[in-house]
Amino acid sequence: MRDGPRYPLEVAMAGFEGVIYVRFVVTETGEVDDIEIVGGFPPGAFNEVVVDALEGWRYDPATQDGVPVRRSGVEQRFDYRMQR
Repeated sequence: MRDGPRYPLEVAMAGFEGVIYVRFVVTETGEVDDIEIVGGFPPGAFNEVVVDALEGWRYDPATQDGVPVRRSGVEQRFDYRMQR
């Protein structure tokens, strides 16, 4: 399950658009761990909602020789654009 992060109401009401880059680990059980904000604009505007969403994401874990393994360095970009 991978619900996207919401657009923070206060950021949307201010009319801000932005982008955020994150890096994380997918564990042997498919959970997201060690979430790191790599960058974003405006700084800090979307951090909380992105981390909250990622904590609920689940993946099929990577495998090596048929055994589930951790996958480090998974990167994701989220774009926030106002509808016009």
